[in-house]
Amino acid sequence: MITSYGSSFQEDVTHHGAGRAWYLILPMFFALSGFLVAGSLERSKSIGVFLGLRVFRIFPALAMDTLVCALLLGPMLTTLPLGEYFSNSTFHQYFQNILGIIHFELPGVFETNPSHKVNGQLWTIPVELECYITLTVLGILGLHRRRFMMLAAFLALFAYSEWQILSRGDEAYTGRILLLSFCAGVAFYQFRDYIRLNLLVAILALAISLLCLTSPQGGYLLAVPVTYLTVYLGLRNPPKSHLLETGDYSYGLFLYGYPIQQTMVFLFPFAHTWWGNLVLSIPMALLFAVASWHLVEKRVLKHKTILFTADKWYQNKVQQLKG
Repeated sequence: MITSYGSSFQEDVTHHGAGRAWYLILPMFFALSGFLVAGSLERSKSIGVFLGLRVFRIFPALAMDTLVCALLLGPMLTTLPLGEYFSNSTFHQYFQNILGIIHFELPGVFETNPSHKVNGQLWTIPVELECYITLTVLGILGLHRRRFMMLAAFLALFAYSEWQILSRGDEAYTGRILLLSFCAGVAFYQFRDYIRLNLLVAILALAISLLCLTSPQGGYLLAVPVTYLTVYLGLRNPPKSHLLETGDYSYGLFLYGYPIQQTMVFLFPFAHTWWGNLVLSIPMALLFAVASWHLVEKRVLKHKTILFTADKWYQNKVQQLKG
């Protein structure tokens, strides 16, 4: 909606009634990420391998998205002369996105759109990196193998987040909810043998989650019920379509969905309605997501054995030094 109507309209819609459910999407995504990544950490032979896998998964596709937007999309759609576009400092700063230092605009691009951002979705990347750093620290401390210590760490983080919003205000609010949801996902993974999934409890968790969204003070309580709801839905294991069985296209959709929607709004008046935007954008976003998976993500992940070889070499060197 933000690409078709702007941020004010989206806030009006999502701050009232059933529209609040929109704000469950990102916490659910981060809760699922925490649950899955905790399993990855448990299976990894070392912290180095775990971090390497995260780097392989995030940065190559992010780098490609940055290059596509800055070097292809931008020059085609900018209102500036190309020489001025390429010499502009905003253009140069956009490449910092490759490192997770997010910049949203390119010179002269989407200036007439309701939103001027090239890829507004990327604001979650620094939060995601913070989640991985947090889990890495917990892994170094060995807490990922100690359930109750992990639970204590989660409660401490909850208390710290509450202190942050009281001292800094709403500017820290959304990012803290996502981090807490991620950590709740990690804790749920640790206690997965003790958690019983039930439809009625899942419905109750949904109701509590929506209630928590009604005030900033209750927002942090969202992490636990939304994680239960996410795990319940995630473990239902519904049948997949043939397309989904051919690859993991979620990250590609995340990376390219917003700039494609922006492009549709810029080019076609039909896309100035939310439904028109979706009709035009979804097929193109799927195409880019498929290309991202098969041309970049999948090929990079094929080389993850390098991480295991490097880790084995490092462990041998450590043993030699100890010997």
